[in-house]
Amino acid sequence: MKIEYEVENGTDEEITVGGNLEEYDGAGNKGEFYPLDNTMDTLQPGKKLNGVAHFGVESGPIEIYFQPLLSFDNPAVFKVDLK
Repeated sequence: MKIEYEVENGTDEEITVGGNLEEYDGAGNKGEFYPLDNTMDTLQPGKKLNGVAHFGVESGPIEIYFQPLLSFDNPAVFKVDLK
């Protein structure tokens, strides 16, 4: 599965983008991260970046967790039905 996402840096410091996503399938199994053309970059304050991540998926629906690296905040969770 290919996930395309947009990140906007709303902080006053540079952030790292990439490795911020986790994917879980309909059975609650964590998806395997596939080393394809995934985004690994930095992002300056107030700027945006379009990113890509790839995962192996067994069944849906899936949950995608996003949490900035080195953050102690709760992750954002997105639920997606597969077609």
